[in-house]
Amino acid sequence: EAIKYGEQGLAVVRQSQNSFLVRFYGATANVDAGAVLEGTALVFLVDIYSSVGKYDTAIKYGEQAFAIARALSKDEFRRFLESSVMGSLGNAYLSYGNYDKAIQYLKEGIEVERVAPIRFIEDAIWVNGKIYEDRRAKARLLATLGVAYFYQGTYDKAIEYAEKSLEAALASGDRRFEAKALGDLGRAFAAQANYVKAMDYQQQSLAIAQDIKDRAGEGLALSSIGDMLAAQNQPESAIVFYKQSVNV
Repeated sequence: EAIKYGEQGLAVVRQSQNSFLVRFYGATANVDAGAVLEGTALVFLVDIYSSVGKYDTAIKYGEQAFAIARALSKDEFRRFLESSVMGSLGNAYLSYGNYDKAIQYLKEGIEVERVAPIRFIEDAIWVNGKIYEDRRAKARLLATLGVAYFYQGTYDKAIEYAEKSLEAALASGDRRFEAKALGDLGRAFAAQANYVKAMDYQQQSLAIAQDIKDRAGEGLALSSIGDMLAAQNQPESAIVFYKQSVNV
């Protein structure tokens, strides 16, 4: 169903791009703004097709969005769309299990300055006249890159990017991503058998998830603590946390 609506949305954007822009942005609408709308619709489809395991189709749409981004004349629009495409393609390759490609796209996405798509005007994307970095988006890119390194088995790099993701999450005030970054750090340190640090990070992640009532995050933290206890030959304690994770 999501694919159906995504495809319909892309068709509508392509067919009525100019009238849509004039209606919502008046005389300030331009070709770049219309192209960004089309590119954003394509990025949405990358995410949808990736989520259902149709990676070839996801990558095809990502390449189309990339071509649109590279053709944009306005630097702010180009940076926004390029970063979006790279993040989505990185996620697609990560889910597909191609960690080298995932790392390549995610690192490139982080290098591109991300701006928040608050309002399209003739010369920029802006808030109160200022272009600014979307720290939540940066935190997500950094976190996904850390996860790619984790699955690749490059744990030092996984820790490095999880720490950067935590820093970005703290700067943005996004507690859900703060908890995620702490959990990612815990799992990376556990993979290195540094269980003291790993437990500390997971307990911090658990406390935040419980505080903000993030049930999925709470369940993941409890399960991760169970994994660490099992790895340390404490099966009875591990079972306690596994049961709690199931009952969240």
